[in-house]
Amino acid sequence: MDWFNPVARAGLEYSRQHLSRQDKQWLRKLPMTLEAPEFTVVHASLFNPEDWPYVTTQDDAGFHFYFQEKGLCFIGHTHQVRVHRFDGERVKSIRVPKVLNLKKDIKYLVNVGSVGQPRDGSPDSSYVIYDTEKRSVSFRRVRYPFLKAADQILNAGLPQYLALRLLEGK
Repeated sequence: MDWFNPVARAGLEYSRQHLSRQDKQWLRKLPMTLEAPEFTVVHASLFNPEDWPYVTTQDDAGFHFYFQEKGLCFIGHTHQVRVHRFDGERVKSIRVPKVLNLKKDIKYLVNVGSVGQPRDGSPDSSYVIYDTEKRSVSFRRVRYPFLKAADQILNAGLPQYLALRLLEGK
């Protein structure tokens, strides 16, 4: 807790006080990664997943790709929709399309963004749909009641910044 900024620390303290013992136990038991037949899921990066490193640059993605065995990996953590690809020689950040058609010999790292606290300039929830038959990832946005969520944050006594960032998507 010591290395978190005061705003993040306030959110963590709130969660500690309001989560049940069973909820906390369930969270502790979750694996750091989830392996599916065609893809991997990790909160932050396959490079030291227990340290939750941010993947925001091509260099960050390069560290991640060193540990990515499957052709596709989904992440979150930054709350920003992003796509990085690795062709075996070079890591490249690419513009997020509406639909990403996966190529066989390319590895992809897809940050799905966030359903509840996007930080990419849009307050709308972001998510993806992976079509295993077409080998494509569709990027989606949907409105959610972020004004109500902001009110709930303020009513809970949490820092005002946490409510305001929902309105701005930052």
